[in-house]
Amino acid sequence: MIPAPRVNGDRVPRILGRVAEAATKCRPASIARILFALSLALAGAGCRGPASRVAHGPPIDRIDGEPTMRVRTHPRRERVELSAPGTVRAAAGKAGMRYRFPDKLEVLRRDGVFILRAGERGWRWRARWLRVAGSDEGPLRIDGEPYPGELTLRARSPERFAIVNRVGLERYVAAVASAELYPAWPPGVYATQTIAARTYALWQAHQRRDKAYDLRSDQLSQVYGGEASEKARKATRATRGRVLVYGRRVLPAFYSAVCGGASQRARAIFPNAPEIPPLAATRRAGHCRASPDYRWGPIRRSRARLARRLAAWGRARGRAIARLRGLDALRVAARNQASRPTRFHVGGLRRAYELTAEELRFAANFAADGLEKPATPLPSSHVTPAVHGDTAVFRDGRGLGHGVGLCQWGAKALVEDGIAPADVAARFYPGARVTRLY
Repeated sequence: MIPAPRVNGDRVPRILGRVAEAATKCRPASIARILFALSLALAGAGCRGPASRVAHGPPIDRIDGEPTMRVRTHPRRERVELSAPGTVRAAAGKAGMRYRFPDKLEVLRRDGVFILRAGERGWRWRARWLRVAGSDEGPLRIDGEPYPGELTLRARSPERFAIVNRVGLERYVAAVASAELYPAWPPGVYATQTIAARTYALWQAHQRRDKAYDLRSDQLSQVYGGEASEKARKATRATRGRVLVYGRRVLPAFYSAVCGGASQRARAIFPNAPEIPPLAATRRAGHCRASPDYRWGPIRRSRARLARRLAAWGRARGRAIARLRGLDALRVAARNQASRPTRFHVGGLRRAYELTAEELRFAANFAADGLEKPATPLPSSHVTPAVHGDTAVFRDGRGLGHGVGLCQWGAKALVEDGIAPADVAARFYPGARVTRLY
């Protein structure tokens, strides 16, 4: 990723929400936006501890056709302008779309009522949710941005609503590939990405099958903007229905931008991830070395300011480190079999704390509670920190993102070496295979 990432929800149990923010699905095309795939949180899957259920993917024999994805595109809106060539169709709840409006429709929510305006005419619909679609002449647009399929506007409060895009999986995957990769990257990388994105979407939808939506459209899930480039559409057609499978179940296909030569064990990031070989930590050849984030650092921070930032993150997350006073020590406490850090020791003046690798990264990059975003965020948690005098130093930095599963820059190098996209995808999940579901 040349600059920095994009990423790969909603957290149900609060503790998991904090830990799951460690997941990072990167898009190699934006600067300094560290992605984290809060997948298990999005999935509504549980908290740490023995009672947590394992978030297995759906059995492949239960998928016999292209599913529809429910993608939350706008979480909180008071007003939206919808447009489409010809007419905009709408209905309250499950009713048929028998209401037709001119090519532009303004929707507001006030005092528990949806207000629809077309020209100088207006309607008040007392409903919890609306369904809206465009015409056969072209896609529906949300404030000018095109989205395929149908929209659901679901009330969140008397004054606000969320927008969910119902779209076929293949169109969704093409749009994700467009958003996740550089336009100039080879078609084979796009094909590889579509396999991972399709697999991840099916796994995520299975976790949230009883929720109001399956995926978010931003860095907290997979980046989705509705539109897809021709290169992405072509790659999606070439891999239609192909997913990564392990044990006859769809694999949780986490991915990030740059692994730095060592992957992270999925369970270290996602407490409910299956403990299976495709998601284990492994040493890797340096296929992603062409990335400017393959090696980075040192990054220096004010010791006192970093202590305040870690404590502020703890207060926002309800964690014990909120009581941190001063910073006396900072070091790696544990590493995985690929020598990538999994836990960090944080020593304060009165007591010590321990954070997971991604918790430290997000705490060190935390921007809130009166703290501005750091000038140089930590790109990954694969780093060796220490305290020297008034400075905290992060040395030997490697990679961008959480490091679980597919490495986008590594996939690019393998494709350029002539390896087929399906084989590239499977290589990052040892023991998994690519199969066609429909």
